[in-house]
Amino acid sequence: MKKGYHQVRFHFSQTLSILLGFWCGGCVSLLPEKGPTPTKYTLAVTPEDALASKGRSASPKIIKILTPLAEDTYQTTRVVILLEKAGTLQSDYVADVLWSDALPSLVQHRLVDYMTRAHVFKGVLHGDESARADLLLLPTLEAFALRKSGTGDLMATVHLRIKLVDDKSRRLVGTHGFMQEKVVNHPTQGASIVALEEAFTDVLRQINEWLRAQLHGF
Repeated sequence: MKKGYHQVRFHFSQTLSILLGFWCGGCVSLLPEKGPTPTKYTLAVTPEDALASKGRSASPKIIKILTPLAEDTYQTTRVVILLEKAGTLQSDYVADVLWSDALPSLVQHRLVDYMTRAHVFKGVLHGDESARADLLLLPTLEAFALRKSGTGDLMATVHLRIKLVDDKSRRLVGTHGFMQEKVVNHPTQGASIVALEEAFTDVLRQINEWLRAQLHGF
């Protein structure tokens, strides 16, 4: 449904479910929690979710996880928010909130952490490690942002597409997309980040189970 910028801004101000309804230097403000100093978040992942599969036998394979490909919007430490302006969905940034590292690098580190704890593989390597691996995981970051849903809710959206490649033969073992959304319950920075972390943890769980399924017959 098309909406003008002023309609969208009025809706945000009226509901307070998403934004405070004002703009600040090209970025969007959620309700602040700690004052004017930017708050950094590390993209926490719940370790218990990964440890749930620890009891299963690990594959003897070693997997190397490369840094995710991503469009320029996500090549940043800033938290992306997608807004409807003049009938089109456009990207902006949340004010006073930062990731602790550039998002693609942070996603790669969390993928390695999660897969290491999950014990699906004998070993899990970062893409820049020189050791040889049996499999390569090539992720693409399709979306990692806050966005307004069709119902007016603020949603945390995470979408990763991955390719699994045999490193020796360069054969494509499989490719799949993984997406999860979570409703942001309160219009605060902290609640928004928690929703993104929960959505990302669910995506990691999906990837973990998909990778395990690909190993049959390998």
